[in-house]
Amino acid sequence: MAFRKFIFWLLIILINGGFLLLFMSESDLIYEIPHPFWIWGGSNVALCILRLIDRLIISSIQNRKRKHAIEQEKKNAPKLLDALIAKTDDEIVKQILIARKGYLSKEYNISSISNDVYPFDIMPYISEKEEKVFDVFVNTCKQKINTQKVWFLSDVHASVITKSEATLSFGGLPYIKYDASIPIISTKDKSSEIAFYPNLVAFCKSNGEASIVKWRDLNVVVDNVDIKEFPLQTAEDATTIRQERNPHQEKRWDGSYTQPGILYVNKHYYLNYNVNDIVVSFSNSSAVIDFYELIVNAQQHLLSEVEYIKEDYYKNVLSCVRTFTLYLSELSNSEFAQFIISKHIEDSAGELIPCDKLVQILTLSDVISSINKMKGEEVTLTQREGLGALLLSMNFAGQELIDFDKYLSLSKGVFASAKAYADTTTQFFSRDNERISLLAPIIAQFNEDMALQYLIYLYRLLSITAKADNIVTEQESGFLKQLFRQVQSIDNNVSINKDVIATLDVQMELGGDNVRVGQYIVREQKCVISDIQATLGISRNRVLAALKTLERIGIIETEGTKRKVLIEREGDVIRLLRGKKAIGNNITEKENIEESGSPSAPREKETVNEKQTKNKLSANNELNTLIGLDSVKKEVQTLTNFIKIQQKREEQGLKSSSLSYHCVFTGNPGTGKTTVARIVADIYKELGVLKKGHLVETDRAGLVAEYVGQTAIKTNKIIDSALDGVLFIDEAYSLVDGGESDYGKEAIATLLKRMEDDRDRLVVILAGYTEDMKRFIDSNPGLQSRFNRYIEFPDYTAEELLQIFEVNMRKFDYKITDDAKEQLKQYFADAVAHKDKNFGNGRFVRNVFEKVLEHQANRLASQSNLTTEQLSEITIEDLPK
Repeated sequence: MAFRKFIFWLLIILINGGFLLLFMSESDLIYEIPHPFWIWGGSNVALCILRLIDRLIISSIQNRKRKHAIEQEKKNAPKLLDALIAKTDDEIVKQILIARKGYLSKEYNISSISNDVYPFDIMPYISEKEEKVFDVFVNTCKQKINTQKVWFLSDVHASVITKSEATLSFGGLPYIKYDASIPIISTKDKSSEIAFYPNLVAFCKSNGEASIVKWRDLNVVVDNVDIKEFPLQTAEDATTIRQERNPHQEKRWDGSYTQPGILYVNKHYYLNYNVNDIVVSFSNSSAVIDFYELIVNAQQHLLSEVEYIKEDYYKNVLSCVRTFTLYLSELSNSEFAQFIISKHIEDSAGELIPCDKLVQILTLSDVISSINKMKGEEVTLTQREGLGALLLSMNFAGQELIDFDKYLSLSKGVFASAKAYADTTTQFFSRDNERISLLAPIIAQFNEDMALQYLIYLYRLLSITAKADNIVTEQESGFLKQLFRQVQSIDNNVSINKDVIATLDVQMELGGDNVRVGQYIVREQKCVISDIQATLGISRNRVLAALKTLERIGIIETEGTKRKVLIEREGDVIRLLRGKKAIGNNITEKENIEESGSPSAPREKETVNEKQTKNKLSANNELNTLIGLDSVKKEVQTLTNFIKIQQKREEQGLKSSSLSYHCVFTGNPGTGKTTVARIVADIYKELGVLKKGHLVETDRAGLVAEYVGQTAIKTNKIIDSALDGVLFIDEAYSLVDGGESDYGKEAIATLLKRMEDDRDRLVVILAGYTEDMKRFIDSNPGLQSRFNRYIEFPDYTAEELLQIFEVNMRKFDYKITDDAKEQLKQYFADAVAHKDKNFGNGRFVRNVFEKVLEHQANRLASQSNLTTEQLSEITIEDLPK
């Protein structure tokens, strides 16, 4: 074809050049030829007609060849499928290939196959677990996977990449019968298809090639490649990393260009299925990562040894088991251990059973027996209803309680170990069919309150188990009522509220945080909010709410800035929460308990509006108690006032100004940025801006991964945990410090997209050095448009540093002599005068405080008969030099 094209242009040049030379040389020959211009024009027209005829002939030949190839492909499809059928040993795969052969034979008008071999009904071969996992997979795909364009890519590692436009739709293959719609990725001409079914994935091509892969054998990886595209071909949701000049642009005779002058270099993330070189790319890179996560999560569920359960159910059971085991551990380490020793409880070999072993065996026996009775059948540890027993068995067998992600990949050895421990529970004690608990009566002989608490934990675990399948049967409800009657037999004053049975959660009746926080502070005999948060793993807001309730019913009281614990027995916490009298000696009935046995009203009665106002101002009050930071307090107060006024305008039907809640905190380390961010989160919750108002702290390490395709996954997980709260990114500028090949920019792109997608549920606060943060924000237009509220945190003055030091002293019951205080003040003044950009501010004070305590300890170590005053006094000798 190239030769014919060359001949055509050669003749054009010769004819036109020859006539041109004749005219220019004024040769007589030109005048001797009759009608020279007609001959010249006719020659050109004739050549063009010949060229057109040549192109039509060539095109016809090519179309005929292509059609012949397709026809040959269709004829060979059954033969190719016969070869595939002969190779496979899997009966399901074989039946699907036979059905596909029948369908293609009809589609291609090949009459050698009868029509009754398809569609193949796949439903009988799908397990309940596979169907439930697949339902979640499909529904999440429909909700989450949004992309403008889909392609099949080929030769992704070559210099020229071929893209075949495709679609992501929901339907089904005509030769496989399945009652619900499935995700299908296919080219427009159906030449390539990927169809996802509950127990397998089908990769098919129109020439008959097919690969049927079980989910357990599916190997999908995420990778990316840069592709140069014309502006008009670029999808709106594509990730464009740069623009380049088009080297193939040519200028036409009329001044126009054959191609655009600019090329967009787009980063295409793709899923490589490692089957027949099938590679799929979405224009929305986030959709690729989301789809990959969905496939991997489905695989993990399907491959797990345990029955499929949802993450929320697992978290509820895990939380309950953790509190239950904590209570059992405390029970075994209390005076109850001496009580058990005195009872001389022996095993079948006649050896004394240690208290902790007895508690574990009887607890597991109670749990397994109760679950079996509640369900009316024997439940195994791998069933969803056996999850509580499984986690308890793992813990008692020495295994660590794990999160949901690790739970999906538990080894068979872990299950065997847990099952072996669970089996030992039946070897020691016989069980009365009428009795639910063996351990509770034993505990009740020692302390009725502790027995009541044990049954409450048991009840809570069983109530969550009853809701494992989202249906509470009459048998399950009846069993839970029977358990409550056993609770009543231990404490006759417990009133069984029908609403409690309906909600199936005793701790909700008492206030779960109220019980946990109350028992903790009574056990420890101290009330430090940060310690409560760290130990119980709950937010500051929840701790404060629980403390208000505990103060109202007389468990604690506030003296100035300190809280004092008024009772000594943990059992009294539940009694007071239930409105009964405390048995302990630290509170008086007159002050805290009415004769009726219900909590008395607060000493100063408040109206509902006053209480609401007080709660709304609590976070602002906490901010005002911070030392220094006057400019910060003013900025936060301005923001708070603006939000309140806009809300008032909306209530009155007036238009309100749009407001960005995202902030940038700038300043040196140790100036209180994290503390203020937590308070701002509380303020947003109190004002109704955020539902939860929790704070999730992270930095570059928490967002950026080490491998291709993992950064977006990691960033999305962090953001998911911060939804309905505040995401606080410390040293945010480090995300752009890694250069062009760094994955930090991918984290920023993911963050900006989620800020837009979840703008009503997510607030982001960035923090770092002032100049670095300014450079960071200026580096990306998306950051500039979303972050327009800057709050500068000034360094502390010497006087403020001294005040922080004094707060630490009061917190730990220390006091300082006058001369030491003066010298310390001078020390801080010198530190401030000679500080550099790395000065630690509050952290500097904390380090100084720790050094002072070390010096005091060295000074007092050699002395004997130390008094309280000596132990609490800081002198000039203890100060840093």
